[in-house]
Amino acid sequence: LTAERDDVARRGIAAEVATARRLTEGRVTMHRQSLARVARWSAQFPGVDAGEWRATVERLLRDEPDLLSVVWLDTAFTERARAAGREPDADYSRITFLLRGDTSGSVPGQRDRVRILMERGPDSTKPRLAIAVPACSETACHGHVVGHIDPNAMLATALQALTPGFVTAVSSAGQVLYRSDAIPARSRWRGVDTLSLGRQRWVVEAWPTPALRRLYDSDMPNVVGILGLGMSALLAATLRFARSSYLY
Repeated sequence: LTAERDDVARRGIAAEVATARRLTEGRVTMHRQSLARVARWSAQFPGVDAGEWRATVERLLRDEPDLLSVVWLDTAFTERARAAGREPDADYSRITFLLRGDTSGSVPGQRDRVRILMERGPDSTKPRLAIAVPACSETACHGHVVGHIDPNAMLATALQALTPGFVTAVSSAGQVLYRSDAIPARSRWRGVDTLSLGRQRWVVEAWPTPALRRLYDSDMPNVVGILGLGMSALLAATLRFARSSYLY
């Protein structure tokens, strides 16, 4: 009974972690697709006016609360336009540095590859997820469209559909990006999975709350075991009594 209970508990935690990983990946994919649509439109340069671009992308920012700001970099990696959103002074220096030194664009099939990494946020404890999508048409590229995303808000939105009774946490490079509750993990009941996003390796974890853990740690198997031992002892005593009665 104890082994069966433990197996059920571990399978439940593993399912919760797998679901959290899938929901996280789905939310990032949604942002990639949104930025890719902006990039395809930006690739019509020079037919796209910077003011028109800004006004259109700011509507996108209103529709996606965890998308903080978007910038359009030209082929020299200078800003052509910026949709300020909730962080008008967003720092894109790290991903710009990466794009400047990236030579994969000259490799066939790599020209339109999406880049994902962490940028600095206004608060050093709250990084920003940066997604850079090349603004390429079939014949030429006209820079990149880069979006800044609040990973904590993104994960809170993505993981709100998880099963109640579990604490969920997502971290990258040892820094916690999201945690649903401050309840500490108990190593025996902790499930872990990983997710690769560009150059990022995210760790997804889940463990039960104390209320759910009490079900996992139920004393019922021990009670049943004790009753079983009692029944075994009673059966043995009964057999000895019956044997003695038969002999005498």
